[in-house]
Amino acid sequence: MRKLSMSLSPKEIDRGIRYLQKYKKELNHKVLALVEALTNEGANIAKLQVRQLGAIYTGELESSITGIFNASTGIGVILAGAWYATAVEFGTGVVGENSPHPKPDGWNYDVNSHGESGWWYMNNKDGIFHWTKGMPSRPFMYNTVKELEKQYTKVAREVFGRD
Repeated sequence: MRKLSMSLSPKEIDRGIRYLQKYKKELNHKVLALVEALTNEGANIAKLQVRQLGAIYTGELESSITGIFNASTGIGVILAGAWYATAVEFGTGVVGENSPHPKPDGWNYDVNSHGESGWWYMNNKDGIFHWTKGMPSRPFMYNTVKELEKQYTKVAREVFGRD
């Protein structure tokens, strides 16, 4: 942070006030730039997590991930728009229950009581019936949060270091 030195004359105090007003405006812009940078980085991390966790079947989940930043509200959101994103994140069925999400609060496994019997489902992409006992949790969004927590200081230094 820059230092401001001044004497206590009215002219110097006015100069100090103008400096602080300018600094406040710059700070607001940099905070918005930080939120935008973290939103974009988070979307990239989430896509990478989908690949690293092997959650690629059709590519729809990865391509549905986007970072949305609203400059007027200062809010950034990382969105996974595929209809089955929650099932991938938390897992399903008896397999998911045996390999649960790190924070499964409110998520119920095997809600249809299929247990070890599993169930059949029609895959609309290939038109074939498939049998499953569920799938393990692949917490791509949870991992994204954890990775952003590690990186936010570095990203903030980059953003705030810009002129």
